[in-house]
Amino acid sequence: SGGGGGGDGDGDDKIEDAKNDDEDDAFEFPSIGLLAKDTREPETGWVPATVDGVRVVFNNAIVAFRNALTYYTLEGHVTEHVNILMDVAAAHVALAVFERGDRKRHDAIQRRRAEKLHDVVERLTNAKYDDLKLTMWHEIGEAHRAIMEQKVIADRPALSYASPARVAAMAYGKYLSAYESRYGAPSTTTTAATDAARAAKPERDGGSLAGRVPKDEEKAYLNARFFRAAVVAKSAGAGSEADALAAALEEHQKIVAYVDAFGPLPFFEEEAEVSRQFAALLPTKINHLRRLEENNIKAVDPLKKMMAGMGMS
Repeated sequence: SGGGGGGDGDGDDKIEDAKNDDEDDAFEFPSIGLLAKDTREPETGWVPATVDGVRVVFNNAIVAFRNALTYYTLEGHVTEHVNILMDVAAAHVALAVFERGDRKRHDAIQRRRAEKLHDVVERLTNAKYDDLKLTMWHEIGEAHRAIMEQKVIADRPALSYASPARVAAMAYGKYLSAYESRYGAPSTTTTAATDAARAAKPERDGGSLAGRVPKDEEKAYLNARFFRAAVVAKSAGAGSEADALAAALEEHQKIVAYVDAFGPLPFFEEEAEVSRQFAALLPTKINHLRRLEENNIKAVDPLKKMMAGMGMS
């Protein structure tokens, strides 16, 4: 069956039927106990060597996951249900790697990666599930960013990639907002007073300074902010590019502020330098775009005025 559309039917989960008659198309790894198996009967330790073989494994995994979800329902087993959905998403990530040559199929897989998570995350209103929601929003952002990136690489029109960019920006925004509500947002204006206030705050979370996220979550947090800057910059579509870049600028400024406050951060050096450059260069581009947008509006206004005077709308 095809790779488009979501749904719960058996056919919907089968991205493409395997067409493999080769009995010996899997690798063996004797040193770690992985033996080649017949692609039509995948077993534990079975490693496919062809895309068709990967699809067979994927389809078998989806059946197993679906069976698990019927037992671990959201109503009675929230954590287990969400963890299984995250495993389903991971399976889609793995399959998407092999489908990059077919952009429509790749995008359909990425959308399905996020679909069930999106359905569930909005239903979890109890605060005790905030960490689960954090994980799901991040995954949703990653899926739609992957769609956007493939469209950009394929040189698709801005309207084509603006939609997944907006969804990704929204999801990353939910993820980052959760951190800001817990630890505070990075200040984009640093003064002696703010430095003194930061220094005066008590430490928390095993030695992390107030305003700093836990160190073992820092990389994911900063990457999410960096990725949000990238997707929101592509989210304008037919709207204002200046507004989109202004939102991206804010993210880059927050990254710079965070790194300046809590660095050095060796795992984020390259990204921090990119953000620093964007923070320096984007204001000029934004001002230029705003002037162009204003001129376009002014160029249209006289025509609108003339048409209104003639009784035309």
